[in-house]
Amino acid sequence: MTEIKKEPAEQFSAFLENCKKDFAISDTTPSRVYVMTEFSDSFDLLTFSQDFSLSDSDVEKLLDIRIFNEKMEYRLFRSNIGSCFHERKADDTVENFYDDIYYLDVDTNKTLEEKDGYVYTTGGGRYHLPDTRMQNAGIRIRYYMERDDFSSVAKVTDWRIVELVEV
Repeated sequence: MTEIKKEPAEQFSAFLENCKKDFAISDTTPSRVYVMTEFSDSFDLLTFSQDFSLSDSDVEKLLDIRIFNEKMEYRLFRSNIGSCFHERKADDTVENFYDDIYYLDVDTNKTLEEKDGYVYTTGGGRYHLPDTRMQNAGIRIRYYMERDDFSSVAKVTDWRIVELVEV
């Protein structure tokens, strides 16, 4: 994990260029690369494309962005607005990991009624999902494990999003 000491918009721009290069996104190839963004006031899950970008005002509110597919994940994150971003890349070069699937909170009745590109939660919130028609949408999380040197007990050292799934 590296700390990047640049202005947020400059940090984000460099991060995005690296992602576009490593994921080899082209306008002619269908993408199974996704982007999850967490802002100070919202959350979205979208399909990643060559023309993906954020406005400077969105970058200022950005807390965490994960760009991922089944093979790797790039993450740019910070603990609060105004602090420096940290960047990390996770892939499956680690031997010990396990996957778990978590359901996404989707109120299918409300989502079908609205038809505005958002999925609605049972708690009243809303967010984007690449396919609002998914029934029982979930995300597969991969946990990376290591053995604690002192206790010899396995511990989770990192995690990443692997894919969107229909459960």
